[in-house]
Amino acid sequence: MSWTTEIITDINRIEAGEWNQLTKERPFATWQWLQLTQAVVVDHQPRYVLLRENGELQAAAVCYLQSRFHSRVLQLALGWLPRAFPILRCAIPISYDPGLLFSDQQPLEKLLPELLNSVQTLLRQERASFYSFDHLAPTDPIWLFLKAQGYHRVEHLIETYLDIKWAMFEDYLGALSRKKRTEYVRIRGRLERENITIGVADPLSEDGVLLKKLVHNVFQRHADPDPYSADLFAKAGALLGENFKLVVARQNGDCIGCFALLRSGTEWTAKWAGLDYERTLDTGTYYGLLAESVRQTILSGGTRLRMGATAYQTKQHFGVTVEERIGAMAVRVRSLHWLAGKIMNFTSNSEIVHQAIPKASAPTTVPQNDQSH
Repeated sequence: MSWTTEIITDINRIEAGEWNQLTKERPFATWQWLQLTQAVVVDHQPRYVLLRENGELQAAAVCYLQSRFHSRVLQLALGWLPRAFPILRCAIPISYDPGLLFSDQQPLEKLLPELLNSVQTLLRQERASFYSFDHLAPTDPIWLFLKAQGYHRVEHLIETYLDIKWAMFEDYLGALSRKKRTEYVRIRGRLERENITIGVADPLSEDGVLLKKLVHNVFQRHADPDPYSADLFAKAGALLGENFKLVVARQNGDCIGCFALLRSGTEWTAKWAGLDYERTLDTGTYYGLLAESVRQTILSGGTRLRMGATAYQTKQHFGVTVEERIGAMAVRVRSLHWLAGKIMNFTSNSEIVHQAIPKASAPTTVPQNDQSH
C-alpha cells in the first residue's frame, strides 16, 4: 500500500470527473463550484491537498491561504504576522462548507489521519502560522477526532436553511403560522406602497457595476472587507448558466436591491445581498428579496435553500432551521498553541469578531499531529 500527497494550486489542473467522483456530487463541493470560487474571489490563494492510495484519489482537503486577520484587534496588533506566515483555512469558500472530502472506499478513521498528515505537508511548505478546519457540525466525527487531538474549538455564526417540502409557493405560505403569514402580507403591502417590485432579472441585461456597488454597500455597512471581483455577476452568470438566478428589487424602475441564487445539485444558496440603503431603509426590501428567493427555489424544484448566517430575526419569519457551526484551530508551533487559545479568548471578548475567528473554547492540549519548525 502506497500513500502519496499532491498539492495543487488551481482546480483547473485537477481532472473534473475524478474530483466529482470523490465528492459524489456533494452540493457546493463540485469541481464547477470551486472553479467559480477561483473566478470571483479576489486574491484567492487556493491549495488543494490530494491524498492518493496506489494512485487512486481517496481524500482531499480544500484549503486557502489568508494574509490578514478577520479580527480587527489582531490585525492592528499582529497584522505583520500573516503577511510573513500566512493563515491556512480548510473550508469551501462562498458556501461555507467543510473542506475535508473522503471517498467511501476506506473507513473515515483510516483516511482522516492520513489526510491530516498531508495537510501538515502543506503547512510546512507554506510556513503557515496557524490553521483551522472550519464550518464543522459539533457532532461531526471529524470534530470529535480533532478535539481528541487537542484542537481549539472556534464558534462560528449559526447558519440557516429552509428545506423545501412544497410544490407551490402558496402551499409554503399556507404551511406558515398565522403570525408569519400576517407578517408576509404586511410587508408585501408596505412594498406596494413604496412602489417596490421584486422579481427575477436577466443578469446580462442588468448593470453589473451597479449590482456590485449594491453588494459592496452591505459589506461596507458591516465593516467587512468585500472579497469579490468587480465583474462578479458577469463571471457567475457565465460559469453557472441556468444554475444562477438574479433576484432584484426595483423602485420606479431603478434597481435598489439584489440577491444572487446559486445552485449546486438540488440545493440553492442565497448570496451576495446588495442594497441601496437610502432607498430601502424601513421598506421591507430585504425581506421581500428573501421571499422571492424562496419562491424561485420552489419553482425550480430545489430541495433546500441556504439562507446564510446574518439577519437571523428576519429569517425566523420564513420558518428556517438553524445549524450550529464550529471550527477547529491549531498553531503550527507547538509551544504557541496554548497561548493562541488565550489570545483568542481575549480578542473575542473585546469585540464582535468575524465568524472566521469567533470565540474560542478553553485551550486544550497541543494537537498530536502538529509539528514544530
